[in-house]
Amino acid sequence: MPFGLSRKVRRQCTLTLVDDSVVRATHAATPLRCFGTELRTSPDQIASAEQLAATTYQQSFPVSHIDVFLSHSWHAPWFPKYLTLLFHFNGVPAMVIGLAACSLGLATVAPPAEYPLGIGLTLLSVWGPPVMLMLIALFVWQTILIWLPWQTQNVFFDKVCIHQSDAQLKLKGITAIGGIIARSKTLLVAWDASYFERLWCPFEISAFKAANPDGRIIVLPVEIGSMLLVLAATGFLKGLLVEIWVLQAWESKHVFLTMRFRRFAYLSTLPCFWVLAFVHRRLGRHLIRMRHQVETYSIRAAQCYCCKQEHIHPDTGEH
Repeated sequence: MPFGLSRKVRRQCTLTLVDDSVVRATHAATPLRCFGTELRTSPDQIASAEQLAATTYQQSFPVSHIDVFLSHSWHAPWFPKYLTLLFHFNGVPAMVIGLAACSLGLATVAPPAEYPLGIGLTLLSVWGPPVMLMLIALFVWQTILIWLPWQTQNVFFDKVCIHQSDAQLKLKGITAIGGIIARSKTLLVAWDASYFERLWCPFEISAFKAANPDGRIIVLPVEIGSMLLVLAATGFLKGLLVEIWVLQAWESKHVFLTMRFRRFAYLSTLPCFWVLAFVHRRLGRHLIRMRHQVETYSIRAAQCYCCKQEHIHPDTGEH
């Protein structure tokens, strides 16, 4: 190996930073903003748009350390990745707020003997506020945290934290990626089928383990987002169907806690469980595939941008 190339490789693989200014992060709300706008376009797609790349880069800021390093493949579909990150960062607060609103409503509002508003408006008055608050928290919780006085966790998001059009800044960020990973407390892996086929992704895991042997690694298959979405939707539908049966029985003056009522109420929710079973089986197949990829991983089979360009620089034509 030529000496110059060897030195470049050593510089890229080092976990020690020469310039602390390359350590940048952004808010966790950035990849989630506007329904995953930043996840829809890859860094290569904005590299030629200088103004867009500069605006994207301005969403990051210098930090001394990184709370969460987001490791993912840009070959993964953006929507499942967005859902997975959405539930990861906002799911627990949304659930707590929804449960708190529901508990408060049940504790303060006594059910009347009659429902003069009818089934539709009654359901809206009972389910509406908790569901609305939960959805607001799910989509904008990280954005709300930005405006609160206490410090929130920061995230390294490659598209935003490395300049994509300024060649000098981009080179500094890429060559210091090992040192940036060494400054990270948690590695968040958004795994999909293409993750271990890319050269950079396993490198990030290896660099993190080398720099932080006891560091925290969170692996989230991107299918989890879709599964949680279906789980939430079917759970809501199941509860809604049971509530409709309760109100209908109440309005007709029937004793609704009977075997006949229970039979019809829960049989009507069976399609929800069929959908959940399908989604869980799909997730299980993806987990088996991930384990197989880890066990059979070979760096010789990994792909990267230079392989895509047949090892020819797209601007200079050099090998």
